[in-house]
Amino acid sequence: MKNPYQDKHKGHNLNSTPQREVLMREIQRLLDEGLITVVGEYEGQPVYLPTQPANGPLVQKRLKSVLEGTSKK
Repeated sequence: MKNPYQDKHKGHNLNSTPQREVLMREIQRLLDEGLITVVGEYEGQPVYLPTQPANGPLVQKRLKSVLEGTSKK
């Protein structure tokens, strides 16, 4: 059975447990650093936005690097 999420988002299968755990750790770091905040909920999942518009590119770069497996640890 195809994963509909994977098809919509450039092949990133966020249902794979190890990758999801790494992504959630990075999201927690971004929250702890004050770069993002929870602004609501969608289908039972939190919705995050950068705390300042200028943080957007940094947040995007960090999450993308985690998804691609190139994040600095």
